[in-house]
Amino acid sequence: MTAGRQKPAPKPALGPSDPYAVLGLAPGADLTTVRAKRRALLRQVHPDTAGPTPDAAERTHAINQAYAAIAQRIAREIEAAERAASIPMVEIAPAHAWVASPYPMPPRRSGGTTLAMILVFVGLPAMAMTLPGVPGHVAQILRGDDAKADAFARSGLRQVRRLLTPSGFTAPPAPAPAAAPAPVPLDGVAPLDVARAVKQADRIATRDGAAGVVAYSQKCSLRAARHATPAAIDFCAAFDTAADRLDEAATRAAYAKIGADPARLDAVKALVK
Repeated sequence: MTAGRQKPAPKPALGPSDPYAVLGLAPGADLTTVRAKRRALLRQVHPDTAGPTPDAAERTHAINQAYAAIAQRIAREIEAAERAASIPMVEIAPAHAWVASPYPMPPRRSGGTTLAMILVFVGLPAMAMTLPGVPGHVAQILRGDDAKADAFARSGLRQVRRLLTPSGFTAPPAPAPAAAPAPVPLDGVAPLDVARAVKQADRIATRDGAAGVVAYSQKCSLRAARHATPAAIDFCAAFDTAADRLDEAATRAAYAKIGADPARLDAVKALVK
């Protein structure tokens, strides 16, 4: 009898199973160190920097898997710590509670005062033009010229209005409108927005991988172009920097297009450690 066929030996696993060992880090390293180590390892296997290598795809896959596992573990630890933190109780007033205004209320004007003001500013000029002799006197002076008579009547109404003002003909001219205030300079980059963008990049990379990061980055750029504010571009620049896909030339051009200082990008990159 012939000997039975032996089963082939299993292939060895690609690298150690510990994600920290794959990246060459000690357990407990923070996310900033893990992200920097991942970038360095990817540059070592990238064809543009290290040339073609036979196992570049396998090593890249192992590095990304290890980074995703560590990032997910750190995210769970942060979420657990936030849930465990004590939240101070805030006393909320009921919806029907009366809250006094800090500003004094103006005195309420009586109905009689309002009616008197209407009669003074509207009724008296109309009565002045109906006095006996006024229409005939105007027609006699400006005989045969209705246009001039109408102009004279309008001039009389304007004079009556001026006489009824508190200071009469001696009223000073209306002050010139104040000059428009100078535009407020742009605020600096908000560190909290940058931190939020970095956290979002880690979350997208862990959940959706490289394809999700690219899709989110494109949507972020469209949203920043629609809002046209420095803060929106700051957020997208921080996200792209954390995801290692920043296009500096395009980002600086976006700042310049809305009149912002392109040097804001340097501040954003400094905050993304």
